[in-house]
This record gives sequence, C-alpha cells and structure tokens, in this order.
Amino acid sequence: MDALAEFREPVRLTELARALKMTLPRISRHVSTLRALGFIEKAEPLEAYRLGTKLFVLGQIALEQNALVHVAPPHLSRLRDQVRHSVILSTQSGEGGVVLTCIPSNESPTIVVRPGTNLKMPNSPSARVLSAFSRVAEEDGAPFQNNYPEDRHKFIMAHYYDFETDTRGSGIGSIAAPVFDHNDQIAGVVAVVMPSTALAAGPNPAIVKLLTDCTAQISSTMGSGAWSRRQVSNTQSASTPVRGQRKNRHAS
Repeated sequence: MDALAEFREPVRLTELARALKMTLPRISRHVSTLRALGFIEKAEPLEAYRLGTKLFVLGQIALEQNALVHVAPPHLSRLRDQVRHSVILSTQSGEGGVVLTCIPSNESPTIVVRPGTNLKMPNSPSARVLSAFSRVAEEDGAPFQNNYPEDRHKFIMAHYYDFETDTRGSGIGSIAAPVFDHNDQIAGVVAVVMPSTALAAGPNPAIVKLLTDCTAQISSTMGSGAWSRRQVSNTQSASTPVRGQRKNRHAS
C-alpha cells in the first residue's frame, strides 16, 4: 500500500513487482487479498490498481480520533497569520513523519503540503525533531543512524527546534518545533514552511519565537508541562551570573 501511495497514479502489477522487487505471482496474491479487504481497487478499464476508498474512510476516522488534530487548528491558523507562511502539523510514522494537516498561507505563491505526505529522514526538520524527542524515551546508548548525526540531535535538544534551508531539493525550507502530550511525550511537530530564500541567512528569530510559542500553547492545552519547564529553566539560566562576573564588576 505504501508503494501504491508513492506512485500517485494507478499502477500495473508488473510495475509494482519491479518497485518492490517481488515476483509477479507474489504481488498478485497480495493485491488479491487487499482487494478482498477493500484496501485496493482496480482502476477500470485499465489493468492497473490504486488505493481503495476504504482507506480514505479509515483515515478520516483516524483523524477524528486524534486529539492533536482537534486541539491544534486555531493555534496553527493564528501562527499562519503571524508569520505569513504555510504551517503544517505532523506526527510520527515509522522512522519519519506524516503530515496531518496544512494551513496554507494567504500569500503568493502559496506552498501547500498535502495531508498524508511522508516526511523522511534525514532532510526533513519535522522528521528529525520527531526522531530526537522519541529517542529521549528510548534506552540510553542507542546508536545514532549515519544519516542523523549526534551533533544534530544535540542542537535539537538544546534549542527545541530544527530547520532546513532546502528540505526536498525543491527550493522549499522549513522550521519545526515539537508538541508534547499529557505524558510529556512528543505527540507531533508544527513546522513553518517557506521558500528557501527566506532561510538563506538562517531562521528568523522572530519566526522561531512565534513557532515555539505556538507549540508551547498546543502542548499546554494537551496537558503537557514540558515547554513551561523549559521556559523556566531558560529564565533561571539567563538570570544566573556567570562565574566570576560579580568579582570582575567589583574589581573594576
């Protein structure tokens, strides 16, 4: 089914077998089973197959059952209006992420990311943020993947956001920050999507602030105190004198 989604258009069994490196008889058996379950349909009059409408129904139900999808929209719309760029909400899917919803900007040109789009490592900031905070819940000592270096993980954990100037090699970049649930586990990621030219000099601090304020508000509504604790920690760190600072002031 993932392969069918990647093709975007109805696909013949021979193409599907080639893409999945399977024999034609094996692919035929899988397709027959999934057709019987309603997950795959034959694209008449073509000798090709596509994802079935049952998956659409199940997807809609899954969205309705997702608390994040209920809580986030007003915050996402407000952020879109503030930054004047498109905003997407994603959640974890396998080793990457999947887009749940997109709030397009009202500017021209408008960047639209289709719900259901897979966000893959290593180039997607959203996927990297999901991976970074998911790792926190795993056992210490888990090896870093080659496409996810330790220094990137440290940046995310230190700043609570990530960015990429050109995410897909298409002139589009994004800045992403985490949303936490009532257990303080990562529930999703909000990302501001913009032309690469807007990130040429690095992420705009004002946009980063608006983005992290948005994810903090969504997290709080979800019952998480993760962002508020981080903000308190940052405030305390900023107010703590640097060692030797007081001594130097008296000496001068």
